[in-house]
Amino acid sequence: MMDSPIYWESKRFARDSRDGTQQGDPIAPFLFAVGFHPTLQEVAREFPDCTFISYLDDVTVLGPPARAAAALARLQALALAQCRLESHPGKCAVYSPQGDLSCVPDAIRGSPGHRERPTDPDCPLTGRLGGLIFVGAPIGDDDWVQAHMTDHFAALAQPLTAVLPLIADHGRLTTAAQARMLLLRYCANPQVGFWLRCVRPDLIAGAAAAYDAAMADCFFRSLHSHGSAHARWAGRRERAFQQATLPIRAGGFGLTSAARLSPVAWVASWAATWAPLLEMVPALAGVDLATSELPSVRAVVSAHAGILTRRDAVAGFFDAIDAEAAVETAAPRARANPPLAFHPAGLPLATSLPTIAGMADPKCIRNSRAQRKLAQVIHLDAWCGLVADVGGLGSAWEVRRELSRLIGVAQPLAGSWLLAIPSAPGFRVRSSLYVLMAQRRLGLPVEPLLASAEPDASLATLLGDDALADQEHTTRHNRVVRAWVCAARAANGAANTFATHEAPHYSPGACPDFVSEYAGQDAGHLLGEVKVYNPILATLPWMRRGASLPFGATEARLRSAILGVAACAAGPQRSLPATLGCGKNAGSPRQGKYDTAIGAGHTVIPLICEIWGGFAPDAVSYLRELAQARGDRLDLERDSTTWSTRSFTSYYGQRLSVALATGVAIEIQRVAQGAHRPEAGAQGEGARGKRRRDGG
Repeated sequence: MMDSPIYWESKRFARDSRDGTQQGDPIAPFLFAVGFHPTLQEVAREFPDCTFISYLDDVTVLGPPARAAAALARLQALALAQCRLESHPGKCAVYSPQGDLSCVPDAIRGSPGHRERPTDPDCPLTGRLGGLIFVGAPIGDDDWVQAHMTDHFAALAQPLTAVLPLIADHGRLTTAAQARMLLLRYCANPQVGFWLRCVRPDLIAGAAAAYDAAMADCFFRSLHSHGSAHARWAGRRERAFQQATLPIRAGGFGLTSAARLSPVAWVASWAATWAPLLEMVPALAGVDLATSELPSVRAVVSAHAGILTRRDAVAGFFDAIDAEAAVETAAPRARANPPLAFHPAGLPLATSLPTIAGMADPKCIRNSRAQRKLAQVIHLDAWCGLVADVGGLGSAWEVRRELSRLIGVAQPLAGSWLLAIPSAPGFRVRSSLYVLMAQRRLGLPVEPLLASAEPDASLATLLGDDALADQEHTTRHNRVVRAWVCAARAANGAANTFATHEAPHYSPGACPDFVSEYAGQDAGHLLGEVKVYNPILATLPWMRRGASLPFGATEARLRSAILGVAACAAGPQRSLPATLGCGKNAGSPRQGKYDTAIGAGHTVIPLICEIWGGFAPDAVSYLRELAQARGDRLDLERDSTTWSTRSFTSYYGQRLSVALATGVAIEIQRVAQGAHRPEAGAQGEGARGKRRRDGG
């Protein structure tokens, strides 16, 4: 074998490496396993009544105490003779709840004669262990496992409350809040997943609940939501963290509740490993998961049954919503108070979930990646709980607003700004805005408004609704237009895509926000009409509809106003009737703002979005068309891409989401600071520089 040079801080050492492998060499574990494997096999043949489980040099021997002790001694001798591996007795331990351990050497922890200081006769005997750590997981008596997990999770949670909230803006670095939330989601959030899969739910429940409490404390401290800690906001604060633990596409922040997902992780772990275990350990063949009284097996059966019960409850809840939605689609606006007609997608079919009997089948595809589907059941059950609790919030206005928010934040792109990595312009969000955006998404009082409000301020004032109603709306509109223009130019070419400031000759009386020449159907132009609306400002009938359907308060009337009769092609739920129903023009065809342009063969796209962050179907479809034109690949954007934007869709979807959310936050922030000033026009790549007080 050739000598290998050794470097330290770019300087080569005087001597080369001749034996073994260097620290960090990725092939080193493989080479070690290949060299050690024959020794393990030889000992296994000599002790057929024992089971050997090895992860590199971490070897566990399962068997009767006397035989296991003899097997370990034999393995230590052969490892030294054949591989020059010396075993450290102080790192060895033995665990058996009731077995006779008198045959185990005193040097091994857990043996009857073991002392922490062997040479000190006054040092007390340690006695039988309550458990030990096996490949990272605690194995032992129930009380010992519970105590170990409580201490371990407390150690994991300590940096959350002690360190993470201390990350603060400094100088030109103004994205600390964004960084804190990314670290919480991608680093702190998943670190307990391994133990949720390895420890029975009943033994880890207390530790998981305490970890969730630490996560919640860190979450609210990271958002600087100190005012919401007041008793007045206790209910909203609890609901806010429950929402935060939902997936982003369901309106959450992508955090997870360890206590809620513990049964899911336990069942999924058994589904993924039981069949391989049966092949690896033949002695387990006599264990029937359906009838065994082993505590771990009973925990699997109980958790599995609980998940299926919750799945059936969610399915029933969704079926009732779908039935009401069908009625609403058939007769839109027929009722004064339309019922909820929306729920998130993704509830797995019962036939796609693993079964207890099927876990023993190595070919059963249900057992593969089961945790994702099982977790979806738990997440959607939590969403149903949020909706069910809305009725107890208070006034009818508050109920409608909460339903509108829960629907709005679960729409396409509504939470994409949460995925933005602040490593490039267009994805960075100032901390003051990020905190405000998060508080709005969660239905919490806006901290700057809460700090300056009068004691008797209304809920609409503290939640930021009055600020959005009183403020100019040019800022958010212009930011979204600029983002659309960037996306359209990336797909159609900068020369042919531009913002407009006056009505073009082929669209008299109607000035679009931007035009992509010859990018429409039949070689016509494509006209983009951007609408950024606040459903809370809608009249009562439309606000009620917005509390029932996605974009219920905005899409139908805006599409009809823009497209006229052409809007009806999308169906009655997304447009008004083709003819006017009242007034002196009753029965006449509905006129649209862009009828002339449409009649001349040009394509008009209503790019509708709401202040909750969601983009309507026309906007989502247009983004997909742009992505298709580029093969959903990034090229020119490569220098500014991030690890969360690997496609055209995700790159420009995040930029659109950031533009909308920050625009809304800026308008609220200006009210809180007492500065009412519109943002300038797009200067060639944005919107018309006119004030907007119609919510768009």
